[in-house]
Amino acid sequence: MSKTQDKRLKERIAQADFIWERAQVKAASAQSVLDYMVEQFNKFKEELTPEQVIATEEQIAIRQKEIEDFIMEEKASYEKRLGVIS
Repeated sequence: MSKTQDKRLKERIAQADFIWERAQVKAASAQSVLDYMVEQFNKFKEELTPEQVIATEEQIAIRQKEIEDFIMEEKASYEKRLGVIS
């Protein structure tokens, strides 16, 4: 492999790593916000009606699944980028 090809490969790998790291930070931020919201929900849960509790718990589950799906899609994308690069 020539020096130019090697340099381009390293740049592509660095770019893929950067995109993956940015996705992880985004997911961690979303998880942190969700965790805080769950903490607040649990703190004031007794003030809500049973219907509100059920609806809120459903929304929490939906948001948690969205975060998990996001990070898994980003991981697959990262692995695909690395597979194409190699």
